[in-house]
Amino acid sequence: MRQGAPNAQTWNGAVGEDQLAWLRGVLTMARRRGEKVVLSSHHPVFPKNAHNAWNDDELLALIDEFDNVIGYFNGHNHAGNYGFRNGVHYVTFRGMVELDTNAYSIVHVRPDHLRVDGYGREPDRLLPFRSQ
Repeated sequence: MRQGAPNAQTWNGAVGEDQLAWLRGVLTMARRRGEKVVLSSHHPVFPKNAHNAWNDDELLALIDEFDNVIGYFNGHNHAGNYGFRNGVHYVTFRGMVELDTNAYSIVHVRPDHLRVDGYGREPDRLLPFRSQ
């Protein structure tokens, strides 16, 4: 955790070295097989936000190495968020912890896009894959 960084919060966390090595191996294998990948984690990594994982820059650098990653889905930031970087859709799903309104999604995987059907506070989204 970088002291003074917006995400240097006690309620955040990081992905450890062993997990990063495991992720690199899985992404490498998926690329060899020609598979698209959607990552799912609790903490966001993009766009910059006080809720991001402590080592968000390290995670982004790893994801940037793999053109087969098409999405990164997470929670943690109850307000929700969205960013698009290097062909990857970064979706922070909205929470319902402090509210009486529901928020959930169903994600449909299609050959050229992901379609997110949002319910309650969560919006619908169409997330096309990058051109190859």
